[in-house]
Amino acid sequence: MTQPTPGSEELSALLGQSYEVYTLVNGFIDCFYQAEIFWGKKGKHGIYSTRYLQKGKSLCTIFINKGYFTMMLVYGKKEQEAFEAADYRVCGEFQKIYDDTYIYPEGKWVWLDLYDTASFADIKHFLSVKMKPDNNAMTMCGYKCNLCSAYAKNIKKNDRREELSAIWKKYYGLDMPKEEVFCDGCRCATKDARLVDEGCPVRKCVINKKIAHCGDCPEFPCGTLSLRAGLNCSQAKEKAGGDFDDNDYTEYLLAYDNMTRLSNYQKSKQP
Repeated sequence: MTQPTPGSEELSALLGQSYEVYTLVNGFIDCFYQAEIFWGKKGKHGIYSTRYLQKGKSLCTIFINKGYFTMMLVYGKKEQEAFEAADYRVCGEFQKIYDDTYIYPEGKWVWLDLYDTASFADIKHFLSVKMKPDNNAMTMCGYKCNLCSAYAKNIKKNDRREELSAIWKKYYGLDMPKEEVFCDGCRCATKDARLVDEGCPVRKCVINKKIAHCGDCPEFPCGTLSLRAGLNCSQAKEKAGGDFDDNDYTEYLLAYDNMTRLSNYQKSKQP
């Protein structure tokens, strides 16, 4: 059973000033990794916890508390060597935390308390050493295949096309039978690749410009991208009126919230 997730309003009230850096960190993970997210119940380290796994391997865990959150990363021997070979490249406070962390058999369990955006550049470095960021982690228009229930690999694991077909009808007015809900992803290069949106103008534009996605385009945002703009949570609520379910967004619509994602990508490139 999926653990219920707190909404943005609850997290904002809980984290206070640290909510801004929390959104930046989550935006960076969302843009550059294809991580599965698992929410946990209250424990000794936080009111909420979030574990990020990529291909079964731990990227990091975030523990949310009143006024701040803590990121925990486990650095094995290779990550330690890479971090130290790069001359740390983090602030003195975080360098001391790293140096003072005991090395267990499985590695260094590095715990970092985060309060404001001044720590964002350091956190990007910690994450990048743990796992190399992938600029193709999202689709050409900013969707996320790993979050999409129409994606071929996800269908094999858990076929939710009937539910997704209803969601698309409800929020986008798209009338597509579940049998037609199937996609190999816009980056699939095989000749027999199946795409839900065969004639996507954004895909054509990105390929012609030889860029990874719209976030790398100097014209972002543009009219072409607006043709494939997904709904953010607030827009989805407005669209559904009184018939909105939080799970509609977290389980299905989040994959297509590309304008938020691409905006986060733009922010992540800032020093």
